[in-house]
Order: sequence, then structure tokens, then C-alpha cells
Amino acid sequence: MRRAALALVIASLVPIAGVVKAVAEPPSSVPTYVARTLPFVEGFEPFRVALGDLNGDGRLDIAVCGTTLEHGAVRIYLAQTNGDYTTHDLEVPLSPRGIALADLDGDGHLDLVTANNRGLSVSIFPGDGKGGFGARKDIPLQRNPFAILADDVDADGRMDLVAVGEVGVVGLLYGRGGFDFDPWILHDQPYGTSDVIALDVDGDGHRDFVVPNWREGKILVLWNRGKRHVYPGLLTSYDGTGAFGSRAGARRGWEPSRTGRVGARKWGTVDGGSARALTTPAIGTRDGMTSGRGAGRMTGRF
Repeated sequence: MRRAALALVIASLVPIAGVVKAVAEPPSSVPTYVARTLPFVEGFEPFRVALGDLNGDGRLDIAVCGTTLEHGAVRIYLAQTNGDYTTHDLEVPLSPRGIALADLDGDGHLDLVTANNRGLSVSIFPGDGKGGFGARKDIPLQRNPFAILADDVDADGRMDLVAVGEVGVVGLLYGRGGFDFDPWILHDQPYGTSDVIALDVDGDGHRDFVVPNWREGKILVLWNRGKRHVYPGLLTSYDGTGAFGSRAGARRGWEPSRTGRVGARKWGTVDGGSARALTTPAIGTRDGMTSGRGAGRMTGRF
């Protein structure tokens, strides 16, 4: 099996040691972009990336999950002062598809969470603040988890977990403190849920959860009303004719990418106003943009 590698594009105002510039020298007002290719675990295919300062040195480190047909792994890349990385690997259940870094137990150190698709579980690795991790804790989720995030959903000061399962589910784990959680609260959805981001869509002070569905070609918003009142809205078409909370709009012969990742831009006030906008990748030649109209209402442009 050929050796997999993780390709990174790093923006920098100065050259990085040992790296060849990937583009000609730009105007002084434009950052220089350089490319690094980092080796991944031998024989494994990398899937998703999380960034965070794992050892408190002020530099961003990298955590990447990947898999073979028989094993799952996470490779940790600890950034060094010379621009290089030292690495170590963690064994995880089969086919990790989602990864997140967050301080789950409030000790000031980032912990690692993976969503293990074929492993049918979510795994937690306690961070030691030095770039290492303690013993793994697995939480079963029999719905092919595909993405994960950590957020204080109910604003009680404890971190919670939100996972999506590819077979069609959004699950919430409310934290009890430390690495203990209440049982899963599951919201069933059509097959194809594949990612999740958290943002206060309607401006009520509570972060909602946006979930793309690659098979349906639609977006789901789980509205967060506080005090653990989280409920799914109706699926909204990507084609730009509907608004969140409506079924308006028909597909036009294309669908979101198979990975279902919400774009790197994710959210921003692209039109200069206070409402937000969401970008989603698509198979074909166009990206989709769903623009906020305020109060949780959206319109689309493609």
C-alpha cells in the first residue's frame, strides 16, 4: 500500500526553514504562501485535521485522524521553533472520520476527541498539556459517527459533545464535568449527515448547530433555545430558493460534496451587515452560499 502524506498550505510573511516557496514573490501587501508535505502514518489514509496548542508553547500543533481497512489512528504533529514537527501516534477505533480538540475537563489542557465511523463510537483522549495524551475512553454510538465538535451547549460551564452519524442522526452528550456525560440524546435525520458547526444563527445568544446532508442536498439547523432545549428545524435545500425552516426549493442536478464539509470560510458577514453567511462545497463547478437575512432566515446564491 502506498505511503499516504498530509499536504499543508501554510501562510507566512517570512520563509520557513527548509521549505521552498510555492509561488513567485508577491507584492509586499500579500502574504507569501509556502507548502509543506508531512508524512502520515504508514499505509493509512488521512481524513480530517484539528489545530490547537497542545503543549502551551504558543505554536499551533496539528492532529490528523486516518484509517486503513483494519485500524484507525491519529498522528500528532508538535510544532518546533525551526518550522519542523515532531510526531507521535495514537491508536483509535476503526475509521475515525471526525476529530476535535477542546478542554473537556477544565484543566487548561486541550483534550482530543474522535468520531469513529466503523468503530461505532466516540473516543476521548485526556491531554496532559505537554503534547501527550492519557488513556482512551470510548463512548458507544451505534450510528456510524462521521463528525464531532465540543461546545458548551447549555451554558452551564461544562463542555458537551455534538456528533453526527452518517446513517442519519445528530447526537448530543451533555457533560457532567470531567470526562463524564449524560446518555446520548439523538435526533434522527435522513441518511447522509456528515459534518457539524456551531454558531448563533438567529442572534438569541445560544449557539445553534448547522449540519449538511450530502445525500439529501440540504442543510439542517438544530435550534438551541437554551436550558437544553435543542430541536431540529426542517431540512433546507442548497439550491437557494428556500429559507431555513422551510421545505421550499428543489434540487438542480448537483449535490454537496461526499465529505459534506462546511467550507473553510464557514461563517462571516460577507455583505457588510450583521447577518451571517454560510458557504458549502459542491460537486461540480460552483460553491453554494446561503446568506443570512436575520432572525434565523437565510437566502441562497449559487
